[in-house]
Amino acid sequence: MKKRISIILLTSLLTSGAVFAKPGSGHHNTAFHAEFQPIFRQLQTLDLNATQKQDVRLILQTLQTDTTATGKGDKSRRHNRQAGLEENDIIAMVEKRFEAAQEKRLSYAKAKHAIFQVLNDAQRQQLLAKVLDREIKHQNMRPEPESFELPFALDLLDLEQSQRSELTTLLIQQHAQRQQDAQQLHALRLRERAIIYAPEFDEDTWRTIAEQFEQALVDRKLEQRGHKDALAAMLSDSQLQELKAFSKLRPQPENRGPRYHRN
Repeated sequence: MKKRISIILLTSLLTSGAVFAKPGSGHHNTAFHAEFQPIFRQLQTLDLNATQKQDVRLILQTLQTDTTATGKGDKSRRHNRQAGLEENDIIAMVEKRFEAAQEKRLSYAKAKHAIFQVLNDAQRQQLLAKVLDREIKHQNMRPEPESFELPFALDLLDLEQSQRSELTTLLIQQHAQRQQDAQQLHALRLRERAIIYAPEFDEDTWRTIAEQFEQALVDRKLEQRGHKDALAAMLSDSQLQELKAFSKLRPQPENRGPRYHRN
């Protein structure tokens, strides 16, 4: 009985301060399903009893109603071009995007924590083992490149040997920076995971981690801008125009094939 009461209290945490709205028929929340698809697959292997399944459904239904009501923002901001933006504008853009999604991410984290509390000790151990196994497989899918070659669009340009050398060095530096950024973001995700799998959800600590994650995203975006500026400085005006023309040959999103999420 106490366990059932705790589940009801956990679901109330998800909707505190939220505006409720009933999803329409055929409602499809891509972000919701992408976020929870790995958990759905893991839960299917844990032999949940009828009461546990009912509790999980309650948590997810409450979460989906909450995030549907609060997630209807202006999606056109995602397509804003960054070319020509000043540094302060880039920082403001990243912060706006992050903060717009922060409450939804908090709801997701609370929901995962609530689901974890539904499981018994044996099921929790099984789930953690599956999470660790997925982590190892994900790391093994990204081997280090044996050599660095210029992207095809750059390779098409009539480059001098000195330019090729400088561009290759820039790519190596960019790769090293990306690896460092990825490790930093991964460490923050692990800290968030520790909160999700803890007996009590520490929202203050979660928000502290979220602030650090936001700053890491800002730093990464500025680094990307710096690399683009450095690349542009290595090319002549005519080469830049050629490169711009080559970039227009990329397939548009509506003409691309289906995208698959890595689980």
